[in-house]
Amino acid sequence: MAMVVKNNMSAKNTLNELNKNEKARTKNQKNLSTGMKINSAEDDASGYAISEKMQTQIRSLNQDLDNTQTAMSMLKVAEGGVQSTVDILSTLKEKVINAANDTNTDEDRAIIQKELDQAISQIDENANVMYKGKVVLD
Repeated sequence: MAMVVKNNMSAKNTLNELNKNEKARTKNQKNLSTGMKINSAEDDASGYAISEKMQTQIRSLNQDLDNTQTAMSMLKVAEGGVQSTVDILSTLKEKVINAANDTNTDEDRAIIQKELDQAISQIDENANVMYKGKVVLD
């Protein structure tokens, strides 16, 4: 008795086509779900390399933007300290001119001197204004 091996070539061909179509469907579904034409080097090796380079540049630019915004915040803190100091210096000038008035008594001048001392103390505090633990004005 001889053994006979039978092939079902049409079934094998159909299975190969099914596998090929399944792979293509999976790839297309991935492209649709990400919204990107190139998801891996398999899609387009040179395009993928260019895409990765551009993604790196975009991340770098985003970090640059964050750094710039942080610097702007620090400058605003410094500007506040400087503006406060300028305002205090203006007030000091007025008080000194007032103290020079001959109608003031020694008591008046002592009160003005206390105000001047407080203003100078505030200038010293402004010089120590900090941003994220660092002294901005010194």
